[in-house]
Amino acid sequence: PEVRKLCAALWRDFVDPLEKAQTPEAEGARRSLGLFRAESRGAADVAAQRGAAPAEWAFVPAADLMLLVGEGMVGMTVEGVFADGISSKRLPFATAIFQTMM
Repeated sequence: PEVRKLCAALWRDFVDPLEKAQTPEAEGARRSLGLFRAESRGAADVAAQRGAAPAEWAFVPAADLMLLVGEGMVGMTVEGVFADGISSKRLPFATAIFQTMM
């Protein structure tokens, strides 16, 4: 669950500036990001019928983001994600992000 939260935050950090930028390059990036967007399913969307917010993204390239941002420090295997470093202390995502803001 913590890795999912981290990947979601990384994705937002990547996508939000592209959606707000008003340059020709950003327009091309927005069109490309359309490939990752979820389509509205209307009445067939069971989660929306239960009051959940509709999914904005159909696919987030989480593994690619982790390997790109953590190049040389992060690795992935079938068993999970690992980090190379001195500290073996694990922190919940909320604690880690809060510490970076201070």
